[in-house]
Amino acid sequence: MRRSARWLLALGVPLAFLAVAGRQADLRAGRRMLAEAFPGCLLALAPFGVSLAVDAAAWRLLFARATRARIPLPAAFASRMAGEAVAQTVPSAGLAGEAASAWLLSKRTGVPLGEAIGSLAVRRVLVAPGHAAMLAVAALLACAQRDIASGLAGTLAAAALALTLASAAGARLLVRGQPFGRLDRALRRTGWVGLRAGAGAAAVRLADADRETGRLLAGSWRLRSASALLFALVFVVESLETFLLLRLLGVPATLVQAVAVEPLASLLRGLAFFTPAGLGVQDLGYVTLLPLVGVPGAPAAGAAFVLLKRVKELVWTSAGWSLLLAADGLSGQPATGCRTERGNVPGPLHLRHAQPDDANALRRPGAAGA
Repeated sequence: MRRSARWLLALGVPLAFLAVAGRQADLRAGRRMLAEAFPGCLLALAPFGVSLAVDAAAWRLLFARATRARIPLPAAFASRMAGEAVAQTVPSAGLAGEAASAWLLSKRTGVPLGEAIGSLAVRRVLVAPGHAAMLAVAALLACAQRDIASGLAGTLAAAALALTLASAAGARLLVRGQPFGRLDRALRRTGWVGLRAGAGAAAVRLADADRETGRLLAGSWRLRSASALLFALVFVVESLETFLLLRLLGVPATLVQAVAVEPLASLLRGLAFFTPAGLGVQDLGYVTLLPLVGVPGAPAAGAAFVLLKRVKELVWTSAGWSLLLAADGLSGQPATGCRTERGNVPGPLHLRHAQPDDANALRRPGAAGA
């Protein structure tokens, strides 16, 4: 893709969505609603902390019992918070955020990096069924409510089916496709000596990631089920957050309306991997969905809701980046008790292009006596 096309996708599309959202929303009334709700709207920060804690607990369950004992819940929480911060700012379909979570957990607890990466890959597979279940519940609720647009129930049901199929395909890929081994082989084919040297150490981690995903997906179904239930609970908390934010703004929305909106808006945000934090797509999604479910005063309510949600995300993203940068500032110092598969957590990787084998041969020790 040409650079101009990448810039158009990264900036032009989100700005276009924001422009459409701005035309549908009443920004002036929304700002007034937000100002009137202050300082009570500070409570909007709490639900995301709860959902992160549930997410961290579910992720921690995926590790082997011996490894799990070495992972305090606060460390898993901090790693997930840092990962969410990166995912909110780097358009990479969440992959950059998961890499940040794995790195920080490895640094804080000494859990092998490959094991952390593999558990996060399985986490992604287990999150999808929970999201699909929440979409199915929203579809049923939409069918039972007269003030919700009739076509929305079909959209929610189709999204639930698509996510279920995607989860099954993802599990099959992790078990049979060995994606991390393929990534390692791609690294080894590069022409950069430093990167090839780094691939030797990375090969251990990536091979362990493939083994870990296979172990988790073939292991105890009880642990997988418990983890999947907790991941589903994350989406319940997100719907409660939407309900709370609307109520804090003085919008007389019902819990059913919040449940009908949030799972689909969350899916739209996830599909907008080409823009940080689903910028534009998420905002237009909420502004469009709130009137479809019959929320009173939707133009003003949508504007105020989007502004409050973005402020909440900014606060949590700043906190996550602070954790990550503080840990990176100590990257030159070995963490106490921290180890990976074959030694301490590796430092930054330096790239150097290949040189001929006989370059500077006369300067080598012993060359004169050869």
